[in-house]
Amino acid sequence: MKYNLVALFDNDSNRFIDFNYKHDSKRNKIIHHIPFHIVLETIDDPDIIKLNDLILKILKPYKRFKIHFNTLSTLSSNNKNQYLSVEEKGYINGLVRNLNEDLKLSGFKVRDLDNNENLFVSLSQNSPKNLNSKSNLSQTSIDSFAKIEKIELWKIIGNKKHSVVHTYNLREF
Repeated sequence: MKYNLVALFDNDSNRFIDFNYKHDSKRNKIIHHIPFHIVLETIDDPDIIKLNDLILKILKPYKRFKIHFNTLSTLSSNNKNQYLSVEEKGYINGLVRNLNEDLKLSGFKVRDLDNNENLFVSLSQNSPKNLNSKSNLSQTSIDSFAKIEKIELWKIIGNKKHSVVHTYNLREF
């Protein structure tokens, strides 16, 4: 069974993303039941109790933080697959690296950290697998920020469904 560790936005950031970016593709299938999120790590077949204790230990010093969106990308000519690229500098980059290294050292099956993989927020039903290999990619430069409020561990049930296993609230400033 696969589990995703995802970063979730606060309510103001969710409304901002929904109003400014998601409304552009109303004629497409839009994700209504899944909140906007960034997948930080994918874990295969973990021991949930051990994983929960480790994640609590890793996330203890982290506070709520802002991320910067630098591009709005569209993978097809009909605006069907859209996503916001996250600039990988600072806090979120350190969090992803720290999670990956600590989970690997503790014996969990996680992906190899690759510098070519980008963090993104999917705005459409079909999320892109490898953002760098798409040939018909169009990008629009944007400059906006959003605030990460909590981290959740999701159990992937089906093709487009998930269930929340545990929520890790980040400290306030």
